[in-house]
Amino acid sequence: MKKINFILSILILSQLGFSLPLKAQSRCQATINSIVNEIESKGVRRVILTKRTVTNRRNPTNRKDEISFVLSPYNESYTSLDTRSDRIVDNIMRSPVLMKSYADRIVSNCQDIAVVMFGADQTDWGADFAIQSDGKTRPRDCIPSGSNLTANWNEMYCH
Repeated sequence: MKKINFILSILILSQLGFSLPLKAQSRCQATINSIVNEIESKGVRRVILTKRTVTNRRNPTNRKDEISFVLSPYNESYTSLDTRSDRIVDNIMRSPVLMKSYADRIVSNCQDIAVVMFGADQTDWGADFAIQSDGKTRPRDCIPSGSNLTANWNEMYCH
């Protein structure tokens, strides 16, 4: 199963259009694969990856992409929930230190990634880590969704 998920993550990321030089792309891909493998080795059933372009909102760097890691305790058809995996997803999502360490590894090895997002599958629970001018990440602060406030670089909308 881990080999299939590893292969799927490579295929997904290759389809996402990373436009890095080959050596940097290899280092970036290896870092992402390593983090996916580490999360799955802890007992998370699946890690779903998504990449897209960030909205500038005063981005202090010239990086343009964000990557999302959705941690899923469900089987592929969403017909069963693995309760052990669900507890592990919960533990990871409650560990900002662990998620920040993953985010810092990614931004130090992926030249175009500006934001690293983590979420629990089938919930609105998430944490975003945005790159700063020093090349490190910091967790984004929550501002109420539905408010008239415009989220700046270090903010995200939360419920």
